[in-house]
Amino acid sequence: MPHSYTMKSGLIFMLCTVPLLLGGIRCYTLDPERVNSPHYSNGRYQNLYDDSAIVEKGLSTVIYWKLFGEVDPPAVDSLPGTPPPVSSLRRDHFYPPEGVVRIIWLGHATTWVSATVENRTYHLVMDPVYGDVLTRPRMTPLPIAKDGIPAADAVLVSHAHRDHLDLETLQYLSKKNHNSVTLLPSGMSLWAREEGLIARAQEWWDKSQVGPFEIQYMPAQHWSRMGINDTMQYHWGGYWIRIGQRNIFFAGDTAYSPHFKDIRNRRSEVLDLAIMPVGAFKPRWFMKAAHTNPEEALQASADLKAKRMVPVHWGTFELGDDSPRESATYLKHLVASGKSPEGLEVIHWTPGEYIDLEL
Repeated sequence: MPHSYTMKSGLIFMLCTVPLLLGGIRCYTLDPERVNSPHYSNGRYQNLYDDSAIVEKGLSTVIYWKLFGEVDPPAVDSLPGTPPPVSSLRRDHFYPPEGVVRIIWLGHATTWVSATVENRTYHLVMDPVYGDVLTRPRMTPLPIAKDGIPAADAVLVSHAHRDHLDLETLQYLSKKNHNSVTLLPSGMSLWAREEGLIARAQEWWDKSQVGPFEIQYMPAQHWSRMGINDTMQYHWGGYWIRIGQRNIFFAGDTAYSPHFKDIRNRRSEVLDLAIMPVGAFKPRWFMKAAHTNPEEALQASADLKAKRMVPVHWGTFELGDDSPRESATYLKHLVASGKSPEGLEVIHWTPGEYIDLEL
């Protein structure tokens, strides 16, 4: 059943969690160079399309949601109430055979990409979060102890929200490989220096080369905040990753908007795999402006002309009113009902599972 709050339980939630949240949140020194970004104006970073529904939501709206907000009905009947199962991984799973790129889901948005080329394996990880998120403990463990995960050649961060950007994990990965680079959104250069990270801040459409991987930072329809004073003071986005003739798109966090077609218009290659967020989609009146639901994730994949889609951003943290497996179950229902776009293969997976593509 979807998570709901009575007035009493909602008040308890606020009284218990707000002090904890404030204890983990602080003011940040903002990068003065951010104002020079072509995507920064009117005192904040901008989306490509109307974002008034995001800007208008503040703490008061969150309090209203938790205390009085309308609860959406279940997306489908007979929803599982438990988190998804986790498939155990071994270290050797991160080393695919020669000429193969492997995409591994570690839970939530954390996605690992390994490719073995000329007897060397290269590693990327997107939005790595190995532990809990402030007041939100993991509902599912990592599929492997973090010490068993290899060092990454590059860390790709989509945006500055705590379920996608975890400083402890970033510092752990940096210490594990001092030559790795962290790719961050525009506006985060000063933050990275202060935290001792070797990082590169990116504008939308910027490209980076890491070993055999060509990485391009792409738009998303979203927002950002880590502290008290930095709402929308760092940009947000996704990633297009090309290796050989294979192309992978990682959407980050995003609402549905025409930006997916804009991305497709910039990239003419065949898109082999779209990694799309589907969870934290309820209640719709609150989440629609920033999070795709399963139907919108399917449409976005169609806009991108992807051959395959996998769902992420579900089953690990309790962030919305949807139950742990509601978005994934609803996605399966849509596909089984023939509501998936023609030509799109939807691959259902759980944390610890992976997909191999031959290069």
